[in-house]
Amino acid sequence: MVPESNRKAGPFTGTGQRQFDFDFYMLSADDVVVIVADADENETTLSKDAYTCTLNSDQNTTPGGRVTLKTALASGHKLAICSGVPYTQNLNLTMYGSFSPTSINKEEDRRVIQLQQILEQMRRCLIVPITSEKTPQEVMTDLLDVAEKRPTTHRELRPSTTRLFLPAYTSHLHGRKSKRLKLKSIFIKRLLTLPLHERKLFSPATRSSEQRWML
Repeated sequence: MVPESNRKAGPFTGTGQRQFDFDFYMLSADDVVVIVADADENETTLSKDAYTCTLNSDQNTTPGGRVTLKTALASGHKLAICSGVPYTQNLNLTMYGSFSPTSINKEEDRRVIQLQQILEQMRRCLIVPITSEKTPQEVMTDLLDVAEKRPTTHRELRPSTTRLFLPAYTSHLHGRKSKRLKLKSIFIKRLLTLPLHERKLFSPATRSSEQRWML
């Protein structure tokens, strides 16, 4: 039986560490995937000869295992462990053949793992309304363009936006929150130019935890 879980461990920060644990159920160590990002956040999937993976002996009681790198994770790099079970169906049942409960349960476990893999990826996705004419890539490009062109002072903001954020912006101008408030102000300014059906993507009721950085 596969318990409910987020099929990702990490990200771990590189401090010369070689061993990293994960706690999601796996059928085979060969299906464990290790991804490393350098200081510039460029990701690379490690080849199987770059690490070893050992699963806990009883996956039902203590799911997960340990990944051991052959070379320690460099300082400033990050590592994540996830599941990479292929999207295939390996069970072949034939007429008048044996129906092994073990084989059937294993195949059903694979189905749940595959669904959990998709769910983990979806949690990291930008989702646009079903009626939107823009793709997620186009929306993300717009947001990045706005962030790059964010104003350096509140005087560059639209008057209506300035009235909304000027008190908080001024009080934190020289504090740690000033950079976030600048981005928040210009984001609202850009949001006001979007069609109504696209604005709800960024409303608190529909924004996921992964999108909170936008505000």
